[in-house]
Amino acid sequence: MFVDCERIYEMFTYGYIKEEYEGTDTEYDYVYGVELCYQQEGAPIRVNYISGVFTDEDSAKAFVELCNRLELSPVHFYDAVEDAVS
Repeated sequence: MFVDCERIYEMFTYGYIKEEYEGTDTEYDYVYGVELCYQQEGAPIRVNYISGVFTDEDSAKAFVELCNRLELSPVHFYDAVEDAVS
């Protein structure tokens, strides 16, 4: 049986979500979480989500654009987020 792994990875997309930050000792009003979505019949279904990853929208946007362009495997989602913030 042949499984087209490249096609499977094309079904995943990454995005970011703006969240209101409720911390007390910070200069940030908002943070940005990162989501992993599976595209099923054109509709995204959230598979995984990591809250509060970035403190600025430009960094969040650049990260998800890179993940989508490189078609990052979902297996590496946590490692990629960890590398991006360290």
